[in-house]
Parts: sequence; C-alpha cells; structure tokens
Amino acid sequence: MVPLRALALRAGVRIHRQLGSPRVSQPRRFVWEGDANRLRALYVRTALGVSVRPPPDLHSSDAKHTVRVRLVRSALRHVVETCPQGLRLCVRMDSDGADGSGTCTSVGGPSDKSGVHINWPGKFDVDIATTGPGSVDVEEVDSHDIRVQTQEGQIHLVHVKGAEILLRSSSGSIRGEKAIIGSSTIQTDHQGDISKMWTDSDKIWWRGWDVEVDKLQGERLQVASGSGRVSIRSLYCGTANLSARAGDIRLGSIHGSVSIRSEGGNVSIGSVDGDVQVLCAAGNIAVHLSRPTSVNLTSSEGDVTIGFPESLGLDVRLSMSHLDLGVDVSLQDQSITSKDGKQHVTGRVNGGGVGLWAKAGGILRLHKQSWFQSLSTQH
Repeated sequence: MVPLRALALRAGVRIHRQLGSPRVSQPRRFVWEGDANRLRALYVRTALGVSVRPPPDLHSSDAKHTVRVRLVRSALRHVVETCPQGLRLCVRMDSDGADGSGTCTSVGGPSDKSGVHINWPGKFDVDIATTGPGSVDVEEVDSHDIRVQTQEGQIHLVHVKGAEILLRSSSGSIRGEKAIIGSSTIQTDHQGDISKMWTDSDKIWWRGWDVEVDKLQGERLQVASGSGRVSIRSLYCGTANLSARAGDIRLGSIHGSVSIRSEGGNVSIGSVDGDVQVLCAAGNIAVHLSRPTSVNLTSSEGDVTIGFPESLGLDVRLSMSHLDLGVDVSLQDQSITSKDGKQHVTGRVNGGGVGLWAKAGGILRLHKQSWFQSLSTQH
C-alpha cells in the first residue's frame, strides 16, 4: 500500500499527522487538505461513520477554498488519494481485522473518536457507501448527483439539493432535515424508517427509530420502506410513488400527482392539492381534501375517512360495508344499491365537481372539515 504522505505529496496537498502521547491511549489523527477548486466529486468507501459538512467559515470573505479530510481511528490503514485529472477525491479505508467495523455513536454524525470527517466548500457530487453499522451524515450539499448507501447505518441529511438523489439503507433509517430537493429515490429495507418533520420548526423529535424533517421536493420521487414507517411533512412533486410493506405512511400536505401503496399499515394525509391514489391492503385511510383534482381511495379491510371543505363540489362513487355521512353532507341525485354485503352509492355533493372514488372494507366516513380541523389528521 502506498504511504499516505506520498499520496498527498503527489496530489500537491498538505498533510498533518498528530499522534497522541505514548503514555495515553488515543486514536491517531490524520488531516488532509487540498485545493477545493480542483475537486468536483467525493467518493467514499468505508466501514466507519462518515460526516460531510461545510467548513465553519464557508461564508466568510477571508475563507480559503480548501477541502479538509480528518480521519480518526486507531489500528487502521488509511488511504486518501486524488483520482485522475484531479476531479475526484477518493477516501478508502482498509481495516486490520475486526477493529475495522467502526460505528458512529449518534444519528447526527460520527463522533470525534470514530469516522471520516470531511469539510468541503462549494458544489460537488457525492458517492458514499458504508458497510456494517457505519452511518452517513451530509449537510448543505448542492450538486448534480448525490448517492448515499449504507448497510446497517443510518442516513442523515440536512438541506440537500441535487438533480438526481439516491438514498438506500438495508436496515438503517433515513432522515431528512429541513429539505431534500431533487428527483429522488429513497429506499429502506427490513426495519428502516423514512421520516420527515413538521414545517413550523427546526426542532427534531425522536420516536424510537423515527427522525422527522421538513419537505421533500422533486419532479420525480420514489420512496419505499420495508417494515418501517414513512413520514413526510410536505411533499411537492410532478409525480411521486410511495410504498410501505408493514409500517404506516403519514403525510402532512401533498402537492402534485401522488400514488401510495401500503400492505400492512395505515395511511393518513393532512392536505391534498392535486391527484392522489391510495391502495391500502389492511390498514385504515384518513384524508383531508383541500384542492384535489382526482381522488381514488381503496382499503380492502379497513375504514376510510374523508374530510373536505364546505365549498368543494364532488362527484362520488362509494363502496363500503357501512356509510357514515356527516350531518351537514347531503347527496344529490344519489343512487344506492347492495351487492355481496356491500353498499354502493353514487351521487353529487355541492352540485358535483371533483371525481371521488372510494372503497372501504369497513366503514366509509364522509364529512365536511375545515383546514384547521384537518390538523388533527396531520399530527
């Protein structure tokens, strides 16, 4: 293996190596610095936690455009190298035995005693993959391609923007804080959760594995969770497909054309602005319609609850075991039939308008509801 110092000198960068006192057991510290203007992409493969953040003086007029990589871990062989043409920074970590399966101690990023810490000003592409429990923390990145993949580790993003975004974890959770903007594919397997937070605060709430953020925005969005939950406070899209095999799907407000599929959990939507299609195998559906253009809701075994503003006109086609109409809801031109133990109802509300198709294995509730009253659905 080529020595770290030799690689640094070839790349024309400075490197500092700081060793702890021989009498005190401390991890070795390696600091790598280079010209950020020469580097346009970041490539990391490691079993440790990875933290990518802007430098503290990013917006200072005196700040130098320098990329800084700090490696903190004992009993490891570290390699930092620049790839051909000086366009990509590669960080590869090889371990000496079992000690290589390092982990970070918090979701918010690697601790000071474990991991790869990277300060990088400016725009750059990101390609990070960790094995074992290594988690990834990325803050304030604006680039074309962003790819983050983990096995057991969690993924934590803060205000990330890209043309194409891929986030995938085999058994960890995915957390987006403030905003994730760009056409995105987000996927967890097994017990991982995908979650976002309410827009009126930057405070983070923890519930088990859940972490919650602000908004997900992109022309094309695809979100899939294995046994965990999906929680998104604000969703803006051209088209979006969301699915969960076992966990609940909880959405605050959605804008665009959204398709949702849940095999075992419940689905709740606080506000619909656009097209929405929900297919729920066993759980319940609760939706508030604010400015919908088309609505199709199906729960094979559960209940369906629909709230809508007083002024919204609907053309309804309903099928359920029992219909519960609000006292202030009247159906014009209604038709009621029964078949195979189900009631089938068609009619118009407020003179008709938006098409509403809904099927419920249990009770279907249709009632008028203001946006303020719908906040209980969002929370």
